Amino acid sequence: MKKNSLFSMVLAALFLTFFVSCKKDEIDLKRIPADLANTKIYRYYGNMFTDTLTLMGTVNYNKFGDPVSIIKPPQFVGTGNPNYTFWYDKKGRLSDFIGLYSGGIGFEGWRHYYYDKNDRIVRDSAYIFGSMVDGKPNVAASYASTYEYDAFDRVIRTTLVDRFGHSPLVQDFVYDERGNLDGSTTNYDNNFNPHLLNKVWQFIELDYSINNVISGPIQYNNKRLPIDMAIYEYNPYFLGQITGSRVKIEYSK
Repeated sequence: MKKNSLFSMVLAALFLTFFVSCKKDEIDLKRIPADLANTKIYRYYGNMFTDTLTLMGTVNYNKFGDPVSIIKPPQFVGTGNPNYTFWYDKKGRLSDFIGLYSGGIGFEGWRHYYYDKNDRIVRDSAYIFGSMVDGKPNVAASYASTYEYDAFDRVIRTTLVDRFGHSPLVQDFVYDERGNLDGSTTNYDNNFNPHLLNKVWQFIELDYSINNVISGPIQYNNKRLPIDMAIYEYNPYFLGQITGSRVKIEYSK
C-alpha cells in the first residue's frame, strides 16, 4: 500500500506540473503571437479634445523596440495630458516613467521602479508636480505602490500608501481562463489586444488581457489588431492618456 500510495502521489505531482506548465506556455504564446513580434504602436488618435478624431500621441522607440517617449500635439499638452518619457536601466528594464510638460523640465508625475530577483517591478516611488533637476525630481515622493503577481507575471494586486497618513488603497485584478481582465463581467472579442506588443504597455495600464473589450464597433487590420474602436464604456485611457469615447491606432509596418 505504501509503495502504491507513494507512486500515486509522484504520478499526481508530475501530472500537475505538466498541466500547469502547458497552461502557462499556452497563455504566454497567446500574449506574444509570433507574427506580431516586430509590430509597434506608432500613433493614436482620439476625440477627447475635438468632436472628430485628431492625433493625440506619437510613440518613439529605442533600438531594442521599447518605447522611449510619447509626444503629444503641443496644443494638448498640459495638466492631465503631459508628454511621456520612459527610462531604462543597464539591464534594459523600465526604471522611470515620467509625465513631462513642454520644455522637458516640469513634470506632472514621475514613477521610479524597483525590481525583485525575477526582474519584476515590485514597488515604486511616485513624485507629483515638480521639476527635473540634474535628472532627478526636486520634490519628495508623494506615495508608493507595491505590486503582486500571479504565475504568469501579471499584476494581480497593487497597494498604494501615501505620505499623508491615509489608509492603504488596495486594488485587485482578476483574469478569466482566456486571460482577460474581469472576463466574467466584461465582454471580449477574439482578436489581439495592442498591449501585447510591449510589456511596458501592459504594466503602465495594469492590463494584461489577451483580447479587446467590446464597447462598440471595432475595426481590425490583417494582423487581428484593432485599428478603430470604442473604449469609453470600459476605460477612457489608452497608453495612459484619456482619449475620449473612441481611439484609432496606427501601427508600424
